[in-house]
Amino acid sequence: MKNHIYKIIFTVIWIIVGLWLTLPVDDGREIGDMWMDGGDLLVKTGEPTFDIVFFALMMVPVAGVWLWGFFKEDSKKESVKRRSRMM
Repeated sequence: MKNHIYKIIFTVIWIIVGLWLTLPVDDGREIGDMWMDGGDLLVKTGEPTFDIVFFALMMVPVAGVWLWGFFKEDSKKESVKRRSRMM
């Protein structure tokens, strides 16, 4: 049970970090705005979009942790105490 709580906490934190890294940031400029940056003339030509491929790559460790937990046989078996035949 304790491992499931750790996996859930890891999953929630990792999803928050993944969304924080992949959500586009609004810079306050509209399409067609021009500005100078370091001697270069820049023009905003489109809106930034959410990068689903990068987000999916960020979620690979989460899927690995959950799949490892589902297919690991050691977590399902409990040790069995055997009685000694000497008694």
